[in-house]
Amino acid sequence: MQRTSHGSTLSRMVHSWVLSRSDREKAWKFFKEALHSDIDDIQGGTTPEGINLGAMAGTVDLMQRCYTGLDIRDQVLWLNPSLPQELSDTRLRLRYRGHWLSLRFTDEKITVSFDRG
Repeated sequence: MQRTSHGSTLSRMVHSWVLSRSDREKAWKFFKEALHSDIDDIQGGTTPEGINLGAMAGTVDLMQRCYTGLDIRDQVLWLNPSLPQELSDTRLRLRYRGHWLSLRFTDEKITVSFDRG
């Protein structure tokens, strides 16, 4: 943590991912900083040019895979959520093995539903 200036959106996003299971409060702080940096274009012009695209995709990935604990191992979908305290509910749709799944995560449960199959 002391070896970086956290001067980039990507740095904040990476540190948020790394800290997500060990220091959720600090991880959430870095996540919000990365997200606000991209949305508000605080670097002055790089967002419209697409320079922050990797970091922006990283914040989406952090939300979809890291906080939900979504992983695919041995052709099995695994979920091991660890939502930040500030995020009481999140939802996403996922196409897995030819089926659209709707996933809802709260502090207490995971709800998985699908259209048909």
